[in-house]
Amino acid sequence: EQLICCTKLPMFHNLTHVKLKLFFNMWGWLQQMLEQCHKLQSLIVKGCEHQDEIKDQSWKDPPTVPNCLSLHLRTCCLAYCRGTESELQFAKYILQNSKILKTMKIKYNYNVDMKVKDQIKMELSSSAK
Repeated sequence: EQLICCTKLPMFHNLTHVKLKLFFNMWGWLQQMLEQCHKLQSLIVKGCEHQDEIKDQSWKDPPTVPNCLSLHLRTCCLAYCRGTESELQFAKYILQNSKILKTMKIKYNYNVDMKVKDQIKMELSSSAK
């Protein structure tokens, strides 16, 4: 079932596992989703080829860390990653703010250059716990 973007998401009190597919720069919506899922333990974010880097539509760290990150998130996966700056910033944010995170996976889109993968790996390894 698909959830269409709306102005205010409901609270998902008992949601522990989420798999999302992002369409067109939905980073702000993803932030709101994290705020509404206090018990989230597993997050899978699938990118989209149409997700271009548009100014003011990229990942920005929220002013406060969502409860799910500081208390519950154990696994996170970025699938179909294209190596964009927003994906990198989101991955860094998760690594730096998820206190009990055990696994962070990045699965790249088929056409991502090896140099980009190596650069991201290097940048994220400095953020890893």
